[in-house]
Amino acid sequence: MQANRLHDKHWYLQQELPPSASEADRAADRSLAEVASHLARPEGTGDPRRAATVHRWVREAAEQFTNSPVQSYVPILVEHIVRRRMGIV
Repeated sequence: MQANRLHDKHWYLQQELPPSASEADRAADRSLAEVASHLARPEGTGDPRRAATVHRWVREAAEQFTNSPVQSYVPILVEHIVRRRMGIV
């Protein structure tokens, strides 16, 4: 995903960021994209289906925290959830 698109859309929700989105929200969103890429890398032996699965798991985990008042911890929580799902604890 291109970096400039991350500024306009919630990466994990695939929808527009509101104009009122804070820089912290935008940073958390970029962090989620990085978490997904990081977790998919060691898994991926070049298998795009596996990478897509890991990205989907990150999106699903992040959706649980959409309305959380503090978004800065969301990427850390999502990474833990997905690592458990992957069997990497």
